[in-house]
Amino acid sequence: MSRSVKLPKYNSLGLPIRWFGLADGNSFYCSCEISQKPWFEDRAVIVASNSDKIAIALNRKAKSLGFKMGDLLFEKVKEIREHRVLIYPSNYEMYGKISGDMHTALASFVTDYEVSSIDEGYMDFTGFDEYVDLHDYGREIIDTIRYGKWIPIALGIAPTKTLAKVANKLAKKADSDRKGFYLIATEQERVEALRKTALDDVWGIGNATYNKLTWELGRWNGVTAYDFAVMNRKRVRKLLGVVGERMWMELNGIQCYGFELKPEDKKQIRSSRMLTPTVTEYDQVLAALTHHLVTTVGKLRRQRSYARKMFIYFMTSQHEDYKGPKAVRSMEVRFSSPLNTVSEMLPYLTSAAESVWPDYRSWQFKYKFSKCGVELKEISPDCAKQPCFGEDVERSRKLQDLQQAIDEINGDSPADKRTILFGPELAGKEKVEFVREGLSDNPTSQWEHRHKIRNE
Repeated sequence: MSRSVKLPKYNSLGLPIRWFGLADGNSFYCSCEISQKPWFEDRAVIVASNSDKIAIALNRKAKSLGFKMGDLLFEKVKEIREHRVLIYPSNYEMYGKISGDMHTALASFVTDYEVSSIDEGYMDFTGFDEYVDLHDYGREIIDTIRYGKWIPIALGIAPTKTLAKVANKLAKKADSDRKGFYLIATEQERVEALRKTALDDVWGIGNATYNKLTWELGRWNGVTAYDFAVMNRKRVRKLLGVVGERMWMELNGIQCYGFELKPEDKKQIRSSRMLTPTVTEYDQVLAALTHHLVTTVGKLRRQRSYARKMFIYFMTSQHEDYKGPKAVRSMEVRFSSPLNTVSEMLPYLTSAAESVWPDYRSWQFKYKFSKCGVELKEISPDCAKQPCFGEDVERSRKLQDLQQAIDEINGDSPADKRTILFGPELAGKEKVEFVREGLSDNPTSQWEHRHKIRNE
């Protein structure tokens, strides 16, 4: 291959440059759905929440038709039918499997790879320009994922993570002459990219930061990332603190964030879902809460951690069109010692649910609860776990062995297909359903969903 692009080895401060590539799946959830039905590639696609009511992901075609994130789909029935929009309930098991395959494929192209999120990953391209043409190599990566996994991606390469985000966003723009791949290799290209990027499109700039900067710049329209990058550094530090200064430095090509090859453990783990239909009885709500507890504990154990606090809640619909009585019931409990098994946490959950359950009068209508959830807090690694005074160590060891056996039996089965369930789940199992109409098949991990090929 030719070596047409030579990347600078040092930045303006004389420090070595590490070249970051950001690969991002375009409209990832929608692309995952289309990957199983590629004949629908040109159709507008919306992925709905677990209640099938709210749009949580849209592909480009759906956005061009005027649909937006957070749209209540039952209010858009006419438009959906008119434009023949495909609606899929979220299938996180399938998305996770496809994400893992995509990250594995991307990691095979580079020496160091960081999984940033379910649809994003940072690639280390340092020194690659000595052996390959980066434009050709970038196109090869994009084509491999596109035609191998059926997931369209955009790839941006730059000397810092923040600039790689900028390059990735520009790579996605339909009118870009470098659609799909964007390289920021020179100072001229950096300035050009920043001038094309709106200030609120910069990674790390939220509403509060945007308002501060526009007020400082004295302009509220047409403000770009370049306007921020040419501000005085000391003024940026005073206005936005250390985090804002690092953002400014990254936009000016000075690396502040490196590769994190080991994913950071979560500090909070939560699980929640809409209940369809709505429920009114205590055992129904307790069954749903127990379901979420099992899910959160599974995530907690996979990262080998313990939790010290648990927050539970259940609520009626808060939508303004809901005419019934509204209520939100919640409680946070603190464990006597850090825990990571369902058996040990379940008594706390049951006690908390009983404590906040409404005490109805004879004349009152019962609340129709439509959503509930569980969140684990104050999470610490298992290496930091220490026995507390008075703790029954032998009992804790037996419960750990029990939970380990349950984990091995249930394996990677979806939450609603587990072999072993806990008592509260069984009590309300026939009364609580997590309905997801039209859920797509998952041939990537479910044998019964495999594609069947007929030779006629």
